Formats: sequence, C-alpha cells, structure tokens
Amino acid sequence: MLNVQTWHLRHVEVKGSTELQYSTPTNLLIHHKPFLHCTHKEAITPELCLQLHKHLIQNMKWDVEQEGDYDENNLVYFPVDGIQDIKNWFAKYTSTTWLQHLSNMLQCDIPLSTHNLYILAMRKSGAYIPVHTDANHYDKFSNILGVPVKHSITQHIYIVPNNNNSELGMTLHDINNKPYKQIPCTMGSYVAYQNTDTSLHSVPVQNHNDDRVLLTIRTFY
Repeated sequence: MLNVQTWHLRHVEVKGSTELQYSTPTNLLIHHKPFLHCTHKEAITPELCLQLHKHLIQNMKWDVEQEGDYDENNLVYFPVDGIQDIKNWFAKYTSTTWLQHLSNMLQCDIPLSTHNLYILAMRKSGAYIPVHTDANHYDKFSNILGVPVKHSITQHIYIVPNNNNSELGMTLHDINNKPYKQIPCTMGSYVAYQNTDTSLHSVPVQNHNDDRVLLTIRTFY
C-alpha cells in the first residue's frame, strides 16, 4: 500500500450553511487487489458524519426509485430534492485538483473536462446488491448526461449514525466473483475506484433499519 494525499473534512455546519471547511492533506491508502482502489478510514470525522446523517434524514424527503436496477422490493430510497446541497458540500471531490490526484492514484487518465453525478441512497432492512460492475451502464449515463461517456470513476462515502454495522459495507470481488475484501460501513469511510469489467463488487443484505446513507460521486469522461 502507498500513502498519498487526500483532503480531510474537518468542519461542517449543516444548519443554515452549505459550506464544508477542509483541513490540510492527510493520507489515503492505495490497494492493488482485487482491483486498484484507494481508501480512507474517515473522509469525514464521526462527529460530523453523525451531524450530517441527522440533517439528511430529518430535512430531506426520500422516496423509492421506480426503475432501480437491483431494488425489486423497494428497499432503497433516494432524496426527492436537496441534492444541490450535497454538490456544494462535497464539491472538492470533483474539483480539478482532486480529480488529478485520483488520476494518479488510480492510474487512469482523467481529463480536465468531466461530467459528475452525485447520488444519495438510503437502504432499508432487506436491501442488498448482487455482484456486478458499473462499467456496463455507460449508455444509461450517456442518456442522463446528454453526452457520450466511455470511462468513469466512483467515489463512495458512508454517512451512517454509528459504527455498529461495519459488516454491511460493500464487498470487493476477484475476477472469479469470489469475495476478496470488505469496505467497512463505518462513519465517514471512503473508497474510490475506476469502473472496469473487473471492478466487481456487491453489497450484503442489510439486516437492520439504521437508515444507512451512501454518498456516491461518479465522474464520467
């Protein structure tokens, strides 16, 4: 594993403000198996994660997605509005400076001009996602964005109220679909990877209703 730089979130005021204040760079870990990805234990501090989680649950209206890929039982909820606040709070993760960092970390050529989607999802008890890769959805996202895209990277940040269910984080699989490692579902846990045919991952069955919120930032180019 290699140590590289990322931006660490130190302070956020979610009531009456849509600004995040960033601290000095800290260490991000690069992992090469089962596919290239980088992680951080706390992209946001537990205290701020709890505050942000409370704000999202109490102040956003959530509803099921009618055409979800893996949600036949309507167990995954998305915000009806308010996503602009998320874009403002986490704009650093799609800044040119940060994406060039990721370009070096993930050994991919991210251009200066990109297209970004911010997605919040809240999973209820019983929700799960089978083994898959996001690399086969470019036609769908090209239609959403209105421009043709061929590559993308994904950044995930867990916004959860506690660390009691770390085993519910996404599982990374090898090229034979075998589970290789798990990203802990803990407060502020972060992972980023390039979407390829071999970036296989899944999400285990959630067995509780703690309203686990996952922020996904997808950058297309």
